[in-house]
Amino acid sequence: MKLPVSTDQLPLETEPWDDSVVYRGILKAFNISSKLDKNGNIYGSAEFEVFEPEAKRGRKITDNYISIPPEIDDGMSDRQKKSLLELGVRLARLAASAKISAEDTDDLIGGEVTFTIKNEEYQGRILPKVSEYLI
Repeated sequence: MKLPVSTDQLPLETEPWDDSVVYRGILKAFNISSKLDKNGNIYGSAEFEVFEPEAKRGRKITDNYISIPPEIDDGMSDRQKKSLLELGVRLARLAASAKISAEDTDDLIGGEVTFTIKNEEYQGRILPKVSEYLI
């Protein structure tokens, strides 16, 4: 395939995003991992398409670890229930930011979310990731 531009014109690194700005995006995908985390918990990842600020419109950003709380059963102590429910804080903040009450992760798709970012190093490259969901 003939490339539309010469590789000499392509950047070798992406520029870090401004971590002092508040971003807004639409949740495009929420995927549940087929594996459990190191503590045996279910987790998912979210992908957003940014629409604010204008300079980042259309760019994609991810949140790679959103813990999903397990089922709570009546035989658990209040302390156990609270501890397990707290695993869902990040998921709850995502839903609250989107102003959506969800019983299925599919219900979150299309939600408009407000968030901050952090630039993280991954395999020697700086990549933006969702830091906090704003309510």
